[in-house]
Amino acid sequence: MLAAAALLTSLHLIFQAGFLGVTSLLLLVTVMNRMRVRHVLLSWRTGKLLGLPLWPTLFLGAVLLFFIGTLVIGQAFPVKFVTGYFVGGVFWFVASLLSTSVLITMHGVISHPSRAGYAVAWGQVVDYFETHDTQKHRYVFFYLDPTETRCRLELEIPHLQQAAFSEIVAEKLDARFELAAQQVYGKKALEG
Repeated sequence: MLAAAALLTSLHLIFQAGFLGVTSLLLLVTVMNRMRVRHVLLSWRTGKLLGLPLWPTLFLGAVLLFFIGTLVIGQAFPVKFVTGYFVGGVFWFVASLLSTSVLITMHGVISHPSRAGYAVAWGQVVDYFETHDTQKHRYVFFYLDPTETRCRLELEIPHLQQAAFSEIVAEKLDARFELAAQQVYGKKALEG
């Protein structure tokens, strides 16, 4: 019986070490990807739970509830077990928090900083419009990907960021679109 308990404890520690290794590697890669992004003008979180990532938040909550529950009932429980899961959960939480942000840079929009292919340069945008109601303010951008396929990017802008984001869009896109419209009008006037 003691041998089975020792085996289960060893397997549990191996599993926990693997969890810590994977989450620390995830955090390292996410931080490196985030540090590569330069000239960030605006950023905001897009998590599902009040701007926080859903699954890591629930995991940390479950670990804390389990730890508090064992303290309340007076159950003897090795602290190293809870500490390992808590530290791994914090690594996962921070990595998810960084990767579920929208970054507005001088050069474009990055809707998922840790995933390749989620960056749209301002020069790729061919058209956009904005919609808003009492709850949400959205911008919808149409852009051409590297294969010249027309794609759509929809961003929900937080209330606190709306004015600043509108200024950036006006600076980066409106001047370019107004110039193009004037050139087309002048060309039609010459032909007509």
